[in-house]
Amino acid sequence: MITSLSIHNVVLIDKAEIQFAPGLCILSGETGSGKSILLDALGLAIGFRANMRLIGLDENKAQVTADFDISKNPGCSEFLAENDLIDSQNPGQLRIRRTISDSSVNKIFVNDNPIGVNLLAKIGEFLVEVHGQHDQRGLLNIASHVEILDEFSGNQKLLGELKINYENLREVEKKIADLNAKKEAALREKDYLEHVVRELENADVKAGEEDDLVSKKELLIGREKIINAANDLKSHLLEANSQLNLAQKVIIRNQKHLEKYSELSDKVDRQISELDSEIEGIESHLRDLFLGENNLEDIEERLFFIRSLARKFGTSVDNLSQIIAEAKHKLTLISGDEKSSKDLEIKRSELVAEYKKMASQLSEKRKKSSKILAQKVEEELSFLKMGGVKFEAEVVTSDLQISPSGADKVRFVAAINGGNFDDISKIASGGELSRFMLALKVALLEVKSVPTMIFDEIDTGIGGSTADAVGKRLKTLSTRLQILVVTHQPQIAAKADNHFKINKIFSGNKAKTEIKKLDENEREQEIARMLSGEQISSEAVSAARSLIQG
Repeated sequence: MITSLSIHNVVLIDKAEIQFAPGLCILSGETGSGKSILLDALGLAIGFRANMRLIGLDENKAQVTADFDISKNPGCSEFLAENDLIDSQNPGQLRIRRTISDSSVNKIFVNDNPIGVNLLAKIGEFLVEVHGQHDQRGLLNIASHVEILDEFSGNQKLLGELKINYENLREVEKKIADLNAKKEAALREKDYLEHVVRELENADVKAGEEDDLVSKKELLIGREKIINAANDLKSHLLEANSQLNLAQKVIIRNQKHLEKYSELSDKVDRQISELDSEIEGIESHLRDLFLGENNLEDIEERLFFIRSLARKFGTSVDNLSQIIAEAKHKLTLISGDEKSSKDLEIKRSELVAEYKKMASQLSEKRKKSSKILAQKVEEELSFLKMGGVKFEAEVVTSDLQISPSGADKVRFVAAINGGNFDDISKIASGGELSRFMLALKVALLEVKSVPTMIFDEIDTGIGGSTADAVGKRLKTLSTRLQILVVTHQPQIAAKADNHFKINKIFSGNKAKTEIKKLDENEREQEIARMLSGEQISSEAVSAARSLIQG
């Protein structure tokens, strides 16, 4: 519930500090005194849309601060915790501060944490429900009707089981859709996949082959240099050997003339023999170097080939094996691996059968409870002098609908003076709407609700015994909830646990709105004024006292 509201420079309210209490809180005052300003200020605190016209003339900004007791509001506490907004020191307390300025700057703090207006509006839904001239009427939101009927029916356990079934069903359906999408995509690229498999299998790229080839290439590049140098050396030695053989022939042909060089012939023979031996050694070395099945050209060709394949498939050489594995997997989906799909379809059928069974049970309970709820609401409407109004909780079941709330569409409808049933908001005036909501709320007294409700136009067009009946039902409702009521009716005001009076005061040419909590004597005087006008007679005071005493 709301415990306090601080208002600064909102329209005509310069500064106000209001302390609220549980029970029935009445806000009264003359027409035009500024009662709606108080509701506008509270609306800012719970996420209503900001209007620059709410900013007073004294400054270029307006601010409201609202404190709430959320110790008995688990839904709000859980939501705050989910968004890291709980005050760890005071988890049962919530403070909302909002500032609006003429430069359209909107600053919002929840327990001193900055947030946006959309999140504030969601928090506000856990705190306050407004009925009347404001647009945010929780019970007139058709989307909430099925939840309200389920609360009234005590369907939480069955509904929880159905929601689990629904989530499991959606998960299975997603898996089926994903599997079918993969199979369809694979089917479209079957020819391409088969080509990929053939090409990569023919390539026969081994794990780590690229690194192995690079190592061999580096080794062969070094061997090539040795071979080139040895061949050069062999060539020069062969040339030298050839020249020595020519020299030997000259000595042999000219022995008579070259007797002096006979010993040279022996030296040349030895050198030729030595060169032959060296040349044979070089050739043996070269043969050893050429042994083996790899050569540099083959290795370079293989490297170029496997790297080209990797570029073609946009991957690394080592990942080509993954490409072929993926292609084979997709082909497997196409060629007949239907087991997963069949298993999922069987599971889906089982879940659908379970869902329909639970949804049918839920529908039966809702339809049975809808009649009980309609009877209770009509009894309350009769008490509120709206006996000509018929109410119905319309439950329409569709076998085709699968949703987390079941197979039903629930809508609260009403008929006035024998007319056709239609949405409540379409057939009732503002005051009738508020009284209708009061009847519905009293009928749903055992159902959980937001802890604070505001009724703004509930006394429009009524008086006398009708106003007294409305006051009694507001009092009944206030035993469970905090109820704030803006009223001109003394019969309603007399039921208050707390009474605030809104006054417009003038200082020079400036008008200001003042909010004052009334003591017992002041409350008696205010109700007397509501009975007789500005000239309060002793009879009015006596009547006011009688109304208060009940």
